[in-house]
Amino acid sequence: MVETKTTLKVKDVRKFVKKLKDKFLKFFPEFKIYRIYGAVVGINLQEGVEKFAFKNGLVVFRYKDKGEVEILNPEGFEPFSPP
Repeated sequence: MVETKTTLKVKDVRKFVKKLKDKFLKFFPEFKIYRIYGAVVGINLQEGVEKFAFKNGLVVFRYKDKGEVEILNPEGFEPFSPP
């Protein structure tokens, strides 16, 4: 699951995590047999949003230029997958 924003803010991450945890599998129970990971993408990132997203187990991408994106997660990062 991916949430994409022009400007990614902490409140966007908070809402996305809630949707991922509370709603996704409720509405799509057929995916319970799979591991679901969350990711957020932004062109601009609010200060500190990437660290907040990391703490919530999300993969974080930043759009760079000409279709390129970079992964911001630190080495050894373990993404969260809701039960």
